[in-house]
Amino acid sequence: MGAELEHDLGLNVLQRMLTKGFDDAKSDELECMAFNISLDLVIELFKKHGFLNKITIWSNSEKMTYSPQNFGKLQDLMDEGKLAFFNIPENVAYVHAKLYLFKKQGEAKFLAVGSPNLTEYSNLNFECLVYLDDKTKCKEIWESIPRIYLKLNLTPTKEIPIKAPEVGNIEVKIDPNLLANLWKHQIEALLWLQNKQSSIVNIPPGTGKTKIAFTYLRHLFSKDPDITAVVLVPTTTLLTQWRNLLDLSEIPNLEWGTNLSNLGSYFADPAHKVLVTLYSRFFDQFREYCKKVKILKPNLLLIFDECHNSYGHIGDLQEFESFIQRFGASLHSIGLSATIDSFRVDEVKDFINLMGGGNNRFEISLPRFYSYWNKLNPTPVLKPIKYVPLKYKLTLAEMEEFKNLSKNVAIQMGKVTVSGNNEPTAAIKRARWLRSLPGGVLVLKDYISSHIDGFADKATIVFVQTNEIAERIRDFLTSRSGWNKEASAYVYDSSKNEEHLNHSFERFKKNLGFCLISEKMLSEGFDLPKVDRVILHGSDKSERDWIQKIGRALRFDIKNKDSIAEIIDIVFCEPNGNPLLLEQERYETLLSINQMSEGI
Repeated sequence: MGAELEHDLGLNVLQRMLTKGFDDAKSDELECMAFNISLDLVIELFKKHGFLNKITIWSNSEKMTYSPQNFGKLQDLMDEGKLAFFNIPENVAYVHAKLYLFKKQGEAKFLAVGSPNLTEYSNLNFECLVYLDDKTKCKEIWESIPRIYLKLNLTPTKEIPIKAPEVGNIEVKIDPNLLANLWKHQIEALLWLQNKQSSIVNIPPGTGKTKIAFTYLRHLFSKDPDITAVVLVPTTTLLTQWRNLLDLSEIPNLEWGTNLSNLGSYFADPAHKVLVTLYSRFFDQFREYCKKVKILKPNLLLIFDECHNSYGHIGDLQEFESFIQRFGASLHSIGLSATIDSFRVDEVKDFINLMGGGNNRFEISLPRFYSYWNKLNPTPVLKPIKYVPLKYKLTLAEMEEFKNLSKNVAIQMGKVTVSGNNEPTAAIKRARWLRSLPGGVLVLKDYISSHIDGFADKATIVFVQTNEIAERIRDFLTSRSGWNKEASAYVYDSSKNEEHLNHSFERFKKNLGFCLISEKMLSEGFDLPKVDRVILHGSDKSERDWIQKIGRALRFDIKNKDSIAEIIDIVFCEPNGNPLLLEQERYETLLSINQMSEGI
């Protein structure tokens, strides 16, 4: 056709397109045809790009969403002529195209055609875009498609084509007193989930997921005299945190221990009482719990803290749900996690389906939190970050092996069951192989050698792939000539006994210049003190569990408002220096947040 084409595929494709269109090309107009539209994102684009004159949207009105508080802002944009809609109801025609035409001063800059919708959820999915820069061809393609609309005599609407969410008409409103002193995003989440039977709250670490669930619990307790609650946690530290939180609000609570023998007072009258237990105990004993609780048949709230720890037990949870509903009680459930992802993608899908599907998932991505929500409170929720990527280029031989392992991953994609619970998937095998490459460890050692002074006064956690690497890094660190002899470094992982773990943890709380080198632990469920720096060497749990890991350092320090979170990241790259597709989302996300932190 004589047109030059380029393509992009992977995660964060939508964000890269918006950067290309507005940051690079300085386009002042966007025409968009998409299946799903987030009008909240549209508002963010106008806020970020002051030169943006107009966005025109072609879509089904039923596929547009926005937050209630943004209604006025959207109406203002329409009144100013900056926002226009050409919409068709789904019962007339069904739009499933995704096209984006970027213009500057009325002239086409480029056309993007592919799979991402205009919603930030598309950044979390594997998407593909083809770019067309031939301006004549752009105009020809674009004008041929809206002609379908024009045949129906559609004109831009004068009103927002979808009603605002009816927050005021929800059956059971949350008491405003419960929302006092909460962060803005916590209030938004509670207004969203207040009348849902099941929900997933998927927001960044350090942003108060527990507080959301706790307030939801208090809300249900205030409305239902017969309801009880069970809280599932992965660690004893979280168990203690939950019980302390409940004690402060004078809510009766008990620990569900290795058996149910000490819970007689609970089963005698479970109403408005809370059991807190480990996932392992619950899955061992939930049938016995059901036999005891069915006598009084209370309604139940089930809270999954760090809900990804329930993966592999969906059948048990379905059985438990059936038990509760069989004797006529209602079951509310809420899952909490900074990232629900796993290399076992079928388990993620099963959990989402158990919780009622994707529409029951309240999600704020890390970039969106930094670009929007972090600014809405008197003080930030999360620290700014300083991102330092350390690139390791694979050799040609290593790149060939990576491609072979990636073929196995592709073969397994889409299969309902790719392995047993304990058998590594192809994605896990690839991750383990990649992070064990000697070159990646050498890059980490080089950084330690050249920055040894920085370990003298900052609390650091190093996340590595294996216990063997952890031991090597600890020995290497403490043998450097510049290592502060008053500081300490411990390996904290599953190979160590309880006494060692407790000792090293207590030392960490007291010691500046302290370094914990962890194989897989410490990324969640630990009540860590102030952490200044996190070093990422990789994981085999999921592509996104780095979000949990950096969360150790992100919480805003009210006593030191100028503190930042240092994120040192070993990024595995192709021989030409471009990050591997497996690494791109983490690299680009942290790079963009670093730029936000610098005010770029």
